[in-house]
Amino acid sequence: MENYVPIIEAISSKIEGLENEILSRSYTRTLRKIHRIRQDILFMRRTVFPLLEAFRRLEIEGSRFFSEGTRPFLDELHDHVREVLEILEGQRELANSLIDLYYSRISMKTNDIIRILTVVSTIFIPLTFITGIYGMNFRYMPELQWRYGYPAVLTTMLVIAVGMLLYFRRKGWI
Repeated sequence: MENYVPIIEAISSKIEGLENEILSRSYTRTLRKIHRIRQDILFMRRTVFPLLEAFRRLEIEGSRFFSEGTRPFLDELHDHVREVLEILEGQRELANSLIDLYYSRISMKTNDIIRILTVVSTIFIPLTFITGIYGMNFRYMPELQWRYGYPAVLTTMLVIAVGMLLYFRRKGWI
């Protein structure tokens, strides 16, 4: 049982490292690492869990095979197995929460990207509308005969784009 402790500590340090990795950057290889650690924890749990039943049986049925002086050692070993299982269960919960954290982080990144794309498309909608109107080439559009019509339309489009950018910045969307 003493040999399981360093393995459990190594798993704990890997979990801590993965948490930092998720918070700093999220890659699919990080998710693979989390799943690998989860598999290690489940393997350890499957290895240790039968020992719990074995020591419980020794405690109940093995009293005729062991002396009273040996009983405290068996009890201590049984407690140690229980502690290892509790630690493994806690690590399993941590690994599951790391997966949740990973997906939350990915979701936040996706939301940021969609927000930026929405802002960009919202800025270009009125500009596209104005360009569409002036691109129709009607003969009797009064602004077409005006000497400053083209610079006026471009200036209006620039003012709209800058105004929308400032508005979105003030709202905290970009």
